[in-house]
Amino acid sequence: MENTHYFWMIPSSYGEIGLVWTGSGKKRQIQQILLSRLQKSLEEDMRELYPRAIPCTGEDLPGLVRKIEDYLAGRNVSFSPADLGEKGMGEKKNFYGEILCRTMAIPRGMVDSYGGLAAKAGRPQAARAVGTAMATNRFPLVIPCHRLVRADGSIGQFGGGPPMKKGLLTMEGVLFDSRGKVLADSFYR
Repeated sequence: MENTHYFWMIPSSYGEIGLVWTGSGKKRQIQQILLSRLQKSLEEDMRELYPRAIPCTGEDLPGLVRKIEDYLAGRNVSFSPADLGEKGMGEKKNFYGEILCRTMAIPRGMVDSYGGLAAKAGRPQAARAVGTAMATNRFPLVIPCHRLVRADGSIGQFGGGPPMKKGLLTMEGVLFDSRGKVLADSFYR
């Protein structure tokens, strides 16, 4: 039997954020967090990925919705793997899982480079693999892939677009130079 998917759209000054989950009560399992993109509306993305998803009426929203709303409002929110539910982060023992865990450890107001994170994971030549892990991250904001930038401090790509990425980093307190590159003081060591 197919699981019923539910969704909720969160408006923000950075664009809409969509949250999709299955189940209810304590048995909710977060499936994905979607970011609005310039090419198409979030609702179009939602309908393509989850054509039978039911909009939530608000009574049974996951607690993660409130945390994301607080985060988008600029409040200092700490996300954890537990926010994603039992199956959220998947296998933590492989490189991809390790990268997701290490990304969650980058503090608010700081960034790391793709190569820097690869080196911290013991694979200094795997910067592109880190980029791929971030591009396929199903839980942006909770697993803060926006906190990874290029080694030269330029912000690089992001599922919600570079303006959203820069806006989130600025809101978190990351400092930029006049060319839009992250200052060295904002790099996590």
